[in-house]
Amino acid sequence: MRNIQVLIVLLISMLIFPSCVSTEKTAAGKGEKRMPVTPAGLSELDEMDWSLESMTKENRPIALVADSKITFSIKNDGKIGGLATLNRYFGNLALSEEGNITWKGPGLGMTKMAGAPELMKQEDAFVDALWKCQRIYRQGPRLVLESNDQAVILVFTRLNP
Repeated sequence: MRNIQVLIVLLISMLIFPSCVSTEKTAAGKGEKRMPVTPAGLSELDEMDWSLESMTKENRPIALVADSKITFSIKNDGKIGGLATLNRYFGNLALSEEGNITWKGPGLGMTKMAGAPELMKQEDAFVDALWKCQRIYRQGPRLVLESNDQAVILVFTRLNP
């Protein structure tokens, strides 16, 4: 009988104090160390293509359209590019030793193909999110770009291991 009372008290406590029970994971993986991508570290990423695994914008996860593709690559000289769902995009950035991003130029360049409304909406959300990213780092096998306030988080996995 005593065991049942203890169990009831524990269950009630979990309902009353949910913040005491945490199952939170980081966007890129729990417990994996963040390694900033630095100018010197760009050579490690050259010739790697990354596929978007998850996107958070305005602190809300954005569901990716099934069977769609968003990619990212970065070269030694800071040139970035990839597929934004329907269109190819390209741009330039500079990195600090802490992995902070400074975007170069007036914005990202893109091709101008149209497609299904849900794909165009996803593409717009991605391009807007990417442009708001201010940091880049590796976390385990993932590449993560995020805004300083973490309201925007783009998590990529490597396409060509």
